[in-house]
Amino acid sequence: MLGFAALIVGLHGVLRTRSGRLRTLDDVAALAGLVGAAAFVWVILGDLFPRLADAVDTPGVVLFGGPALFELGLLVLLYRAAATRLLPVWAPVLVLLGFVAIAVNLDLLPVGAALVLSGLLPLRAQGVKRGPRLYRKR
Repeated sequence: MLGFAALIVGLHGVLRTRSGRLRTLDDVAALAGLVGAAAFVWVILGDLFPRLADAVDTPGVVLFGGPALFELGLLVLLYRAAATRLLPVWAPVLVLLGFVAIAVNLDLLPVGAALVLSGLLPLRAQGVKRGPRLYRKR
């Protein structure tokens, strides 16, 4: 999850734009993704350590809303990266399909993970290091 949080921060940095609306969208998506990742960590720790889960009651909002916020925030940032041609159009689609596969049945976790990985591989292959040319300082 910490790797995904780093990915969200990195995508947010790459997607800098002068447009106020898009900047707000990127900020909200990054915030949602990071809050969702933190909630996901809470849920994972509760699953791994039953004594922690017994000691601290996990609210339903964290159980269900956290993962949804994480997925939504990451998908919005990936879509924005595809819209600015930093990623191929199919990359966010594969990540979405991976998330859906995992949500449908946890037995599909390996398939979903492979789809998510396939959708994120272009980030590594293209070596995305900078944002669109609109924002570069002169």
